[in-house]
Amino acid sequence: MKIDKKKIVFIGIVVAVFGFIVFYTVQVTGEKDVSEIELTQPEVPELQEKQKEYSSKLDAINDLKEVRESNAPSIYDESMLDSTGTFDPLYEEKERQRIVDSIYREGRINYDAGYGSQFANRLCQRQRFPEQFNQRK
Repeated sequence: MKIDKKKIVFIGIVVAVFGFIVFYTVQVTGEKDVSEIELTQPEVPELQEKQKEYSSKLDAINDLKEVRESNAPSIYDESMLDSTGTFDPLYEEKERQRIVDSIYREGRINYDAGYGSQFANRLCQRQRFPEQFNQRK
């Protein structure tokens, strides 16, 4: 009786997988080492330096080192944070809408006549004659 080569390879793989499962189960559920003792009260290290005692509060305050703030980088895109720092995925669209609404509140700009509201007139003058506005201080 001759056994096919493919059957031998298949049986070998099944035995290897089964052996791994048994070994892993024994490893995980086996007895725990004695060195892994559960701590009921951890030890606290002793202070190596004595605390400096000051004669006045002013001396103590002057000795304080400046504490630097370490801020973690934001996980949100900065353009999507409003003025309070809260995340709003539609912030850019709301900001565009606010700008358009403010333009409409100022009054319609008549592009054919070349003038509109006072705001549009000032803007056009600054664009046409920037040297006059740069001289003012």
